[in-house]
Amino acid sequence: MRINQKLKVDIAKSLNVTIRRVDQRISQRRQELPMTREHAAYTIAHEVGIDLAKYLSSQNLAEAREAISDWVSFKGSMSNQRPTSGESPSRAVATRKTGTLRIAGVSESAIPGLSRKHIKEANEMADKVYPMLYLFENSIRSIIERVLSAKFGAGWWTSCVSKRLRDKVKARKDEERKNTWHGRRGASEIYYLDLNDLWSIINHQWRHFEMLFPNKAWIENLITNDMNVSRRQVAHMNPIATSDVRNVETAFRKWTQQLQGVASSIP
Repeated sequence: MRINQKLKVDIAKSLNVTIRRVDQRISQRRQELPMTREHAAYTIAHEVGIDLAKYLSSQNLAEAREAISDWVSFKGSMSNQRPTSGESPSRAVATRKTGTLRIAGVSESAIPGLSRKHIKEANEMADKVYPMLYLFENSIRSIIERVLSAKFGAGWWTSCVSKRLRDKVKARKDEERKNTWHGRRGASEIYYLDLNDLWSIINHQWRHFEMLFPNKAWIENLITNDMNVSRRQVAHMNPIATSDVRNVETAFRKWTQQLQGVASSIP
């Protein structure tokens, strides 16, 4: 999307500068807070009192308002931060810039069809939520493998896992073989199970796991409620609310602190 030329002309008139100077201001704005040229122009237009509704469609106007909101929040956060001794205000701003999202080497501004809202949500999920869910789920897999292989040896999968879950894994592996161009899910069968399936194994073999957790209800709730509800939403490429992000953080800390406390009991 190109910047509305009439909007640039009216910005120049409001500032009493040339179009070239408006372009320079747009570039400067993008240095202060990474954004598209269009969004930078919208924030400048807002500052000089131009009504963007006269220039933009309803969809583009919604994006403009989000960009303006981000800019206002950024300015507010910068005004509350004092530069360190010997650091100029402009340098202080430059060192606190928000990084531009890049996907497969492509910058956010070059991805057609994405709104600024999508970019913000992607940053939030990638920065906070996905790593916690990834580490949580895979640490459970690791704990199950270590505990049951220590008790039952290399054949623990057949000895300890229900036929229902083993059949589920077999079906998924059979389906996976059709996509010969793609890599495999994991090194062992447990990587083909869902989060609730992992709880099912722990529950079925509880006597071998009870020394690791406060009680059965604690670990069941942590897996099936605290984490799995958010995990399902993220797995379907939907963002979760800020309050839910905090819930995931709390659950992740509970899990890691519990494991730290029983580390000597983990095989």
